[in-house]
Amino acid sequence: MNSLASGEYNAGNVTLTGSKLSVGKSIVIKSSGVVRISGDLLYTDTNDVRQLPQLIIYAKNIIIEPSVGEVNAWLITQKDGYVMHCGA
Repeated sequence: MNSLASGEYNAGNVTLTGSKLSVGKSIVIKSSGVVRISGDLLYTDTNDVRQLPQLIIYAKNIIIEPSVGEVNAWLITQKDGYVMHCGA
């Protein structure tokens, strides 16, 4: 994730294996399918709230694997979607 430039990205089914976003980075993932989170999604600490990293994940369904300890992101699903936090 951190290797991506700030911006909005469209995807189908995608697995996020974990990352630590750099200061000032803003990434939006819009998925038409399932987003599976299999690693911690963290951000680099900063004292400047204007530079706080931001990750937004919008998908029909979001699955967080049981091994994941921390997700610093906005998780948004469609009206008929779900966020599952025990894997599937």
